[in-house]
Amino acid sequence: MQPDRVRAIQEALIREKYLSGEPTGTWDARTEEAMSRYQNANGWQSKVTPDSRALIKLGLGPNYSEKEMLQLGPQLPAGAAAPFNGGSAKQ
Repeated sequence: MQPDRVRAIQEALIREKYLSGEPTGTWDARTEEAMSRYQNANGWQSKVTPDSRALIKLGLGPNYSEKEMLQLGPQLPAGAAAPFNGGSAKQ
């Protein structure tokens, strides 16, 4: 991982009280342990590799502009189920 990305992860883990000290930008044993505890506390895999859900919850996920979101629209990947819209099914 790039040092800037590691530093951002460390800053988020410090903010959430899973890591103490200063962010170094180095993926070290203390960062691995903090990420493992954070992921485990949220019921996700506890490997030291950051889980995408953990990164998103830490505020480090993808950052799409409104224009990009409109371009994506309500498209679903092939084979994905449509979300429930709250309406009733007609029989």
